[in-house]
Amino acid sequence: MATPVPLVCSQTVSRVSSVLNRDVKQFGKKNLFDEQDETCWNSDQVAGRVSLWRRLG
Repeated sequence: MATPVPLVCSQTVSRVSSVLNRDVKQFGKKNLFDEQDETCWNSDQVAGRVSLWRRLG
């Protein structure tokens, strides 16, 4: 099995359009990549789509 590669580095910038119940402390973007199930980023349930963008270079 291959060794996992981190998805973020010191230059990574993240943005979210919504946070569950506006509880940024518990569900905010800083928790998007922390690999903790208890603090995972979560969005309010709204119609539409979720997009994850990665900028290379």
